[in-house]
Amino acid sequence: MQRRTGKSNPHIAPPTPGLPPSEIHASSDKPTSRLNQRSFGVTNRIWLIICLFIFIILFTRFILPSHTPDTYYSRHHSPSYAANLKPTNYLNASDEAGESPFDFCPTFGPGDELAQKYGALTISQSWLHLGSGARVQKVIHKALLGQPVTISVIGGSISSCHGAGDDPIAPDCYPSRFFTWWNSIFPHPASELTNGAMRRTNSEYFSFCNAHHLPDYTDLIILELDSDDKPDRSTLDNFELLVRSILLRPDFPAVIILGHFSPQVQQQHGFAGPDHWHSVVAQFYDVPHISTKSALYPPYIASPASIDNYFADPILANAHGHALLADILIAYIQSQICATWSAATGKAFEGGGGYLPVYYALGGGAEQLSSDAASAPATTYSLLIDTGSSNTWVGAGKAYTRTSTSTQTTDRVSVTYGSGSFSGTEFTDQVTVASGLVIPKQSIGVASRSEGFDGFDGILGIGPTDLTEGTLSPDTRSSIPTVTDNLFSQGTISSNLVAVSFEPTTSASAVTNGELSFGGTDSSKFTGSISFSPLTSTSPASEFWGIDQSITYGSTTILSETAGIVDTGTTLVLIASDAFSRYRSATGGVEDNNTGLLRLSTSQFNNLQSLSFTTGGTTFELTANAQAWPRSLNTAIGGTSNNVYLIVNDVGTPSGEGLDFINGFTFLERFYSVFDTANKRVGFATTSFTQATTN
Repeated sequence: MQRRTGKSNPHIAPPTPGLPPSEIHASSDKPTSRLNQRSFGVTNRIWLIICLFIFIILFTRFILPSHTPDTYYSRHHSPSYAANLKPTNYLNASDEAGESPFDFCPTFGPGDELAQKYGALTISQSWLHLGSGARVQKVIHKALLGQPVTISVIGGSISSCHGAGDDPIAPDCYPSRFFTWWNSIFPHPASELTNGAMRRTNSEYFSFCNAHHLPDYTDLIILELDSDDKPDRSTLDNFELLVRSILLRPDFPAVIILGHFSPQVQQQHGFAGPDHWHSVVAQFYDVPHISTKSALYPPYIASPASIDNYFADPILANAHGHALLADILIAYIQSQICATWSAATGKAFEGGGGYLPVYYALGGGAEQLSSDAASAPATTYSLLIDTGSSNTWVGAGKAYTRTSTSTQTTDRVSVTYGSGSFSGTEFTDQVTVASGLVIPKQSIGVASRSEGFDGFDGILGIGPTDLTEGTLSPDTRSSIPTVTDNLFSQGTISSNLVAVSFEPTTSASAVTNGELSFGGTDSSKFTGSISFSPLTSTSPASEFWGIDQSITYGSTTILSETAGIVDTGTTLVLIASDAFSRYRSATGGVEDNNTGLLRLSTSQFNNLQSLSFTTGGTTFELTANAQAWPRSLNTAIGGTSNNVYLIVNDVGTPSGEGLDFINGFTFLERFYSVFDTANKRVGFATTSFTQATTN
């Protein structure tokens, strides 16, 4: 229908053929809107929308700041901040990095401010499990080359900063604190932090959904779930799956487990909290495990209120708590930077390598480690003789001094004992055990960290060689020949065995009361003949100097024939829990809170019967006097001088576990012992001290 020109007068259009009158309406001459008019076949309304859209894009691109703002999970750099992040290739020319570019190296040295702030011992104890650190060192090597690094966080309420602002990338939260420190050491505008933590979320969720909280490529992942994981076996399964799924990612990231100590978790679960299960996974998968526990637990035990300033509530860390978390994380990374720099460049920091042993950080030792050792004389070390381990190492007390015969290997070494541990670097060196017993190239560990060896410089391990497997890294499959093995293989001794003779200890002062015989026995040290027992086939005793043995108190059998070990490095005689219960009932002993040993009255001691050990068809008797702890040493263990304490104690597991007894030092003081590698057997003989009443 056509429209006539006109102002606003209504008109009647002529009839339209085929259109009924009911469909004919009045119309006005209102002009068409410009928005509805068409240009190039499209209405102006559509063109306006397109123009507004283009304007918004141009406005946000050219007028607003061009950097991407922080999101809930990611930390980027502002242009002004990024402009100051100039990458440094520390491994390029020495002129750029300098001879010693890191003030905090060596670890625990005079420039290590965190060690001075918290104490070297506290920092070293925060390293619950170091492992090889291979993946972490790979990340640090990349940073040393001046390349960008992506750091990611997976965690629960602590890592999401609940209790300190509820912003996972807030400056006071430990991820941001750590990232800021990282940029101060390895500046790069392309480095990124991704915090994928979620409040009240644990490894049960992250084990399946961690990929949704991590970028497609990341170099380092920090796992923090101590406060959110459950304190039971389910955590082991879930956390294992989480760690395994991360380690299998195609980008092969490094993983660090970061532990957060909180009063409530400690009160509820004690030493069996989530961190216990995390540590099991860390050791299995060679993942570093660090924790704030070493810094907070001692003052908490002394006065629970003394650590309140670190917490927003009994679980959540406040800003001070996050500063502590960041410091513990930084201290570990600093130690790895020192080690990596030293290894990558071959430059040892003053004090020797990447680590200054804790012993020296605490002011001990008169000697200093030296890398200029061409004229250094041989050093004599006091070592603990241990048939329960096979690594020989030094550095727990007196420092290792390199000589012209010293050769540093490419392997790190780490061993955990029942009551201590050490880690360090493996060397080969000429070792003189005694006059005429010289090994030109004995493999020895040099400790950069040790714990539990007060009074000794290290250990001379004379256990089975297989015990050394897995102690080296990255060469985890190699074993280390013991001193006895090398003396035999080079023809210095005729038999691959070592015999041990002890006398009962009667004084707290240092005395020589033992002797080692390599390659043979000394008939002047025993009476009668030596009775041998074959090594047991029952695991795990079969991994050590293990034998089968039964134990009788008086005429009552308290432990039927079962497998256990002979160990010079264990002080007491330890027996299975059920056997110990029978022994305690038979003797009438009560547990002494100060010493942890059974205590007898005078009348009970007068009625004490012999404890008999039958192995290889021969019975060896521990008299009543031999079962008593030396009274002259009572005060050394926290006891009362006139009390009678027993040297028999609980091994900690019921019989039938495959390691149901340990014939320790207090047993071996009364008998001559022979450890025969060639014939796979252990021998005992009586001595002049078997029936002695020195105790």
